[in-house]
Amino acid sequence: MARLYRLKQLLEMLNVSKSSIYLWMEKDEFPRPNKLSIGTVAWSEEDINEWLEKCKNKKEESKEVA
Repeated sequence: MARLYRLKQLLEMLNVSKSSIYLWMEKDEFPRPNKLSIGTVAWSEEDINEWLEKCKNKKEESKEVA
């Protein structure tokens, strides 16, 4: 079974603010959560890991250009 992250867990794990996550989602730069029930959402571990990998790759590419 896939692990799910609630918002509070993401904030602690990524060390970012809630507004940062929602801003990134608005810009389509962060995965959208899965709706579990009314008022309850969570992000899949797979989606977050893919996002982290993309961020890592972007960072490495920007180092190569500089």
